[in-house]
Amino acid sequence: MTKKIVTKQVVVVSKWDKVKKRLVNPVFLAAIAALLYRALQNFGVAPEAGDYQLYVDIVCYILGIAGVYSTFDSTDPEKVDNIKK
Repeated sequence: MTKKIVTKQVVVVSKWDKVKKRLVNPVFLAAIAALLYRALQNFGVAPEAGDYQLYVDIVCYILGIAGVYSTFDSTDPEKVDNIKK
C-alpha cells in the first residue's frame, strides 16, 4: 500500500501584488479610461474621441513595455558578462 503525504504550502501575497495585478488587467484599464473620458466630458474639457484613444493606447503601450522590461534580471553576473563581450 502506498501512502501519499500531502503538505500544504502557504503562499503569502501582499496587497501591493494584488493591486499591481489588477492595474495591468486590460479590462480594468479600459474601465478606468472610459470613466476618465466621461468625467472629462462632464467638465467640457474632453479631447476628441480619436485623440483620446491615441493617448490611451500610448499609455497602455508604455505600461506593457515597462511590465516586460521589469521581468529582465540584470543582476545576474553571467548575463552581464555575456553582454559586455
